[in-house]
Amino acid sequence: MEWMVTIEGPDEFGNVQRAQVQIDKGFERLASGEIGLSIDAGKGIMSSLQAFAVKQELATYALARRVCLRATKVAAKRVRQ
Repeated sequence: MEWMVTIEGPDEFGNVQRAQVQIDKGFERLASGEIGLSIDAGKGIMSSLQAFAVKQELATYALARRVCLRATKVAAKRVRQ
């Protein structure tokens, strides 16, 4: 048995971003009485969700920041909507 968990959400610019996690659960596990998702499967889902959120937030942060070539500090750049 295979489960596909899809995580999707819009970024700050309205583009929909998606990530998928596949969980395989063989008949042997079901036959041995293992029903539902294991803690390891839940950790995999949460790990993918965290990686998805961090990637999306970092991309947004990188677009909203710029480096001033005349100074050594980072200045905030306004994002037009």
